[in-house]
Amino acid sequence: MNLRQWFRFAGMILLILTVVSGLAFAAPKTEADKFTGEVLVFDIKKFGLKIGAGELAYKGLVEKEAARCVLVVFTSRALNFYDEEKIFLDPQTFLPRVVERDLNVFGSKEKITEIYDTAQGIVRIKKNSGGKITDQTIQQPTTLENIYGFIYRFRLRGTFQTGERIKLNLPTKTVVIEVMKKTQVTAAGQEQTAYFLQTQPAQYDLWFDTSERKIPLRIDGAVGLKKAVLVLRSAAR
Repeated sequence: MNLRQWFRFAGMILLILTVVSGLAFAAPKTEADKFTGEVLVFDIKKFGLKIGAGELAYKGLVEKEAARCVLVVFTSRALNFYDEEKIFLDPQTFLPRVVERDLNVFGSKEKITEIYDTAQGIVRIKKNSGGKITDQTIQQPTTLENIYGFIYRFRLRGTFQTGERIKLNLPTKTVVIEVMKKTQVTAAGQEQTAYFLQTQPAQYDLWFDTSERKIPLRIDGAVGLKKAVLVLRSAAR
């Protein structure tokens, strides 16, 4: 191969690499990528008064224990209360794989790890509270859910048609969540039209906006503070 042929060959290789990298860059994102970078900030309210703040951040795909997972981080802060939950979800089903929780209530600190075998309906809960370690296993006769994993999956795949019903199998309770109606709710500083969902038996009430993003505007029952609710303050990408 002479010098001219070598340069021609090198140019062809460079062109191929450029085209291939361009195609990779332009590849359509998967469902699991759709919310990456989204940060939802909530006011935590109790009896109509603001008592703290919460943040729900969709971190996107990460590696966890040699598997690809979606990482969602929920953090809540109030007087003498702090809770951070790192929720690792299956990127196809949005079912939980691992939940790591740091909790501080009135100075009492706990580290909790929940390890899920969702197919078998098993969750193993390891808790370190003040140096005391406990290990508990809960089993249900069906696939186990996480409320935040459900919220993202429903935003992607739910029809939001009145009467739509979904069984939600939580570690300690099974509920049926139903799209009840369109209604008005105050969130992000204004009154908005929202889809209202409710569980039976009572556990969660949820309001989603009617835009293509289906942003959760209010969530009742998802904070570890009795009778506290999350009301959206802002949504950013």
